[in-house]
Amino acid sequence: MQFYKNLKRARVRMGKSQIEVAKAVGISNAALSNYETGYREPDLDTLCALARYYELTLDELVNVNNEQQERIFDRSEERRVGKECSEP
Repeated sequence: MQFYKNLKRARVRMGKSQIEVAKAVGISNAALSNYETGYREPDLDTLCALARYYELTLDELVNVNNEQQERIFDRSEERRVGKECSEP
């Protein structure tokens, strides 16, 4: 699965609109739309903010290993959310 699909899947899983997520992470709705369609990619700070918002690690969000896709969005297990990203 490609990164942009993971972004949309994470948002839909949480039942949030693009506007809600964009506002929460401090980006425009248009920017989030561009990320979710694969037209653009976020910078590292935005990527970290999205990972924190979705309660995912960066590895899970970008799905580096392409393993266990369903597990990426399983919120039942404890996670070390955003460990790769320091709080602003």
